[in-house]
Amino acid sequence: GPPTAADEYRWAFDVPPQGSLNHSFDCSNIRFVVLNSPDPNNANGDDPHTSLALAESQAPWLEDQLNNTMAGTFTIHHHPIWDYGRTTIDPHLRPWETLYHLYGVSANFAGHTHNYQRYDVRGIPYFVVGNAGGKFADIMAGYPHAYWYEYGETRQLGYLKVTVDPENNRATAEEIFVASVNSDDTETPTAHNPPIVADTVTFPLVPKLRTLTVTRSGLGSGTIVSSPAAIDCGRTCVARFKKIATVTLTATPEKDSLFKGWTGSCRGQEQCSVVMNGDVAVGAIFEKGCTYTMRPKSKTLTYRGGEVAIGVTAQGPGLCPAPDVVNHAGWITP
Repeated sequence: GPPTAADEYRWAFDVPPQGSLNHSFDCSNIRFVVLNSPDPNNANGDDPHTSLALAESQAPWLEDQLNNTMAGTFTIHHHPIWDYGRTTIDPHLRPWETLYHLYGVSANFAGHTHNYQRYDVRGIPYFVVGNAGGKFADIMAGYPHAYWYEYGETRQLGYLKVTVDPENNRATAEEIFVASVNSDDTETPTAHNPPIVADTVTFPLVPKLRTLTVTRSGLGSGTIVSSPAAIDCGRTCVARFKKIATVTLTATPEKDSLFKGWTGSCRGQEQCSVVMNGDVAVGAIFEKGCTYTMRPKSKTLTYRGGEVAIGVTAQGPGLCPAPDVVNHAGWITP
C-alpha cells in the first residue's frame, strides 16, 4: 500500500494533519535539527524516497536553524546524503548539503541503509547508523563509494553514542556493536559480551572558527564592544566566531576623546557589521578632543560698564571648530 500519514508521530507531538514534520530543539548548547527526507509523493509502494521538491521546501527553514550562535549543530534525517554503493551524493538532498557546508554543521546523522558507515566530508563527519534491524546492506571491497568514505561495517547490530564537550569545542562519537548476524537477513543474532567499541572519532563542534581582530589607534581613547558579546576592547580585542555569523561592533569614546571612524573591513562612523566568511580585522580611530582656554578667566567692571576683549586658545589634534559663545552672568562681577 501507499506510505502512512505518520499518524503516530503527529498524535505523539501534537502535529496537525497538514503540519510540517521537520523540527528542532536545543540541548546542552547544541542545536538538533531534524529534517523530513521521505516524500510520500515519490514512493515505491510503501517506501517513500527523497525528492528535490521536498528538500527545497525545507531549505529556508533549515538555513534559519543553522544560522545560530550555539556551540554546535547536529542535523538528522532518515535518508543519507552519502551512501556506500555510489560515488556522489543523493542529488535530491543537495540543497541541504550546500547549507551544511555554508554554515559549518558539527555532524550529520542518517539511517535508511542497514549498516554502519562514516564519512569525513571536508571536515564534517557524516554517520549512517542503520544497523539496528532490518535486512543488512552489503559493504564489500570493490563496490563504488565516495572519496569521503572512511569506515563501515555490516551485519553488526549496534548504536552510536555521541558525547559533547562544548567548552572545548569537541565531540566524540563511538559506534558500539552489541550483536552480529551471519547473513544479511538472519533473524537470530549472536550477542557480544561485552559490547565492542568498533569505531571512535573525535571532531570539532564548530569545524572552523573565524577570528575577528579589533585594534585601536590615534591619540584618544575609547572602547569597542561586539554583539554577540565576545569583544570588549580594551580588555578583549580578539575573539573567534562561527562561519557566517554576523558581528556588530560599537565604538564609544572616552569623555576627552572623539571617535573618528573605522578602518579595515568597515568604514564610516556608524556601527560596524561584518560577516565572518573568513578571518576579519577592524580598526577604530580615537583622537583627543579639542580643549579651549579663555583669557581672562574673569573680569571686574565698574558701575559704568565697559568693554572686555576675550581671548580663546584651542588645543587639539587638528583644526578645532569655533567655540560656542554663551553669555554667562557668573563670569562678570559688578
